Amino acid sequence: GTAIVGTVSGTSISFGSEVVYESANVTSNSTTFDTSSGKILIAYRDVGNSSYGTGIVGTVSGTSISFGSPTVFRTGTSSQIESDYDSANNKHVIVFEDESSSQIGSAVVATVSGTSVSFSSKVVFSHGASSFGRADLKYEPTSGKFILAWRDGGDGSRGNVMSGSIVGTSVTFTNKTTYFDDGESAWQGISIDTDQKVSVIGYGPPNGDGGKGRARVFRPAYTGTNLTANNFLGFSDAAYSDGA
Repeated sequence: GTAIVGTVSGTSISFGSEVVYESANVTSNSTTFDTSSGKILIAYRDVGNSSYGTGIVGTVSGTSISFGSPTVFRTGTSSQIESDYDSANNKHVIVFEDESSSQIGSAVVATVSGTSVSFSSKVVFSHGASSFGRADLKYEPTSGKFILAWRDGGDGSRGNVMSGSIVGTSVTFTNKTTYFDDGESAWQGISIDTDQKVSVIGYGPPNGDGGKGRARVFRPAYTGTNLTANNFLGFSDAAYSDGA
């Protein structure tokens, strides 16, 4: 497992020196930026340590990056890791296929402190055997929820989507929805449109219809308001008679 810092200047990019954060083979890397601490969190499958799900914190300084010690979040074979950062709660959510538990879809919440990371207990959101695969996870700031799209092997390998929220140090996923009409879904990708306050989910079916790419728009349920400091006039607070 290796990292390198890139610096963008105009239409060009330059790189610092490579830094090894894990001396063994790694797969399923997913990287998020913690805006509160200014740190990088890498979640990965540590093949050199029984393929356990593992996280490590990186600190960027100039064109270099340094790392703390790795911390295991799942003592079992973990794969297809995806993650994103909740800027309201200053926490990361990591979803993964728990191969040691019938490939069920699972999640943990990560909290970065200094150069260390701690993890919540595992939460299962997709219970069927061989149920989780080829996912994407994005935080949607308007609703304050995570959008999760994945191929549900326990549901005919159809593409499914659900939203999740952090409460305390745990995450809860609700309102599972099959988001396309028929057939299997091979790969999922999510983009957040903050202007329209929606998520765009792109996916490709492995068979049927020539394997064409498709897209759907998804909006999680949430409560919103148009009240601001500039349009609130105040309370009419006095003793009034009826009709006054």
